[in-house]
Amino acid sequence: MQLPSKELFKKYWKEVLIGTLLAGSLGTIFYVGAILVPAIMESLEILPVQLGFLATLLMGLMDSIFVFDSGVLSDVLGRKTMLIISNVLGLVLLYPSFYISN
Repeated sequence: MQLPSKELFKKYWKEVLIGTLLAGSLGTIFYVGAILVPAIMESLEILPVQLGFLATLLMGLMDSIFVFDSGVLSDVLGRKTMLIISNVLGLVLLYPSFYISN
């Protein structure tokens, strides 16, 4: 019995690790922006609850739109390049949101 996954992790463990970290970090960036930031803003009473819900809704909507556009763009630029660009862009856009205050 052959185990292709055994060969994958044995020969290409570095590529699997890097790909997992890059792709997984995008999910983390999304959930921090969509869930954690509005929740923190609400608990610190910087945002009203309704605005937090609106922010979450808009984050999901924008994600839905950019998933398709980014898929087309990744055909042109390449998957690796798009993963790197989207991670950097996500962090650059998300980081300042922690410093918003009254």
